[in-house]
Amino acid sequence: MGIENLHLAHLVNNAHFQLQTQFGNLIVATGAAALKIEPLYTTWHTSFRLEDDVIKKITKSPLTGSMDAADRRRDVAYRGIAETNRAALNHFWEVVRTAAGHLTIVFNTYGNVVRMPLNEETAAITNLLQELKGTYAGDVETVGLQNWVKELETANNAFEQLAEQRHGETAGKTDLVLRHVRADVDAAYRAITRRIEAL
Repeated sequence: MGIENLHLAHLVNNAHFQLQTQFGNLIVATGAAALKIEPLYTTWHTSFRLEDDVIKKITKSPLTGSMDAADRRRDVAYRGIAETNRAALNHFWEVVRTAAGHLTIVFNTYGNVVRMPLNEETAAITNLLQELKGTYAGDVETVGLQNWVKELETANNAFEQLAEQRHGETAGKTDLVLRHVRADVDAAYRAITRRIEAL
């Protein structure tokens, strides 16, 4: 029985940090010496402390709170448009049910975008909106989702503008550093799990 493989790159920064915190706590509780991973643990711990420092710098950005609020707004808009379309699948007019069926295929293609990392969510919503305003504009009108589309676009644009502003600050540079630090933490984490599995 091996250690369950996680897609660490898919985790948002705070979730990644929390996982690594719990991982470190387990090692401390058992003892790196008892696990025979002392040198590997030292490497992991050094990278993990760097990740902690970088995350603290990012959360101190004055735009972080505004970005969180903007992300919540677009999440609500996405859930609203998807759920409204889902309800239209039971509409009493067949033409509305048919249009909602076409749109369901589009929503299923993109999946639950609100669970994606922030930048991926922005890109996915942008692409989704292009389809809703282009190829599927007639279906959007038939189901009555025009205002939802406008709200989702407004919310996504607002988030994107805040993200660009933050990237223009030092926090943007810190995001780039965090990617490299996370890669180091992940490599050290995998080295430890491989060693424990081997032993």
